[in-house]
Amino acid sequence: MATPKQPKTSFPYPYKKGQHEVTHAAAIRMRKRAITALGTKEGFGRAAGYNREIFDKILSHPACVGIRMYPGLDDKGEFTILFCGFDAKGNNILKGTIGDLPYRCPPFCPPVKDGILAF
Repeated sequence: MATPKQPKTSFPYPYKKGQHEVTHAAAIRMRKRAITALGTKEGFGRAAGYNREIFDKILSHPACVGIRMYPGLDDKGEFTILFCGFDAKGNNILKGTIGDLPYRCPPFCPPVKDGILAF
């Protein structure tokens, strides 16, 4: 079986301030599209929260310049996000901390409907 070709990448990554930010209105549009495509049951459309400590721990690795996220399914078959640090060459830092284990909504939901989850 042939090995699939990897897409050509350019390094270093273009680290620019604000590059990963979206407006509240854009977040609402993105959330609505996700719910339409994936639904809200079985974890796909549910919110998940993480404490700051896991991100601080990943970012504390001396070579870490960012965090990469991957979709996954947990032991219950629910959608989750796995995340790890990556270095300036784009390599995942797998000997460091890998994050998951969110606080899921429900029961850990925002106390006020903020326009992202209010539909």
